[in-house]
Amino acid sequence: MRPPFLADADLRFAIVRGLRKREPAVEFLSAQRHIPDSMQDPDVLRLAANLDCVLVSHDLETMPGHFYRFLEARESPGLILILAYFAVLRSEEHTSELQSPCNL
Repeated sequence: MRPPFLADADLRFAIVRGLRKREPAVEFLSAQRHIPDSMQDPDVLRLAANLDCVLVSHDLETMPGHFYRFLEARESPGLILILAYFAVLRSEEHTSELQSPCNL
């Protein structure tokens, strides 16, 4: 069984909507319900791990470094980083491209 996904606060909802449309069985937890405003990246990673979720984010600047440091201390179900530009242009048309590399 695959772990659920947790949307980071910066993730465009079109990604979640497009993936749910294409794969209704995929569980995607919303940032609005699980991540308090202004939560720092290390805390978001900790929350995702505690929920046993793969975090999905557009934060290509700071999240990779935080994730690397996080993995030095504990395990994580994973992190998926998606270019925001790609997401805006293609999220609903090509969600299969988002799924293939990760075997969702």
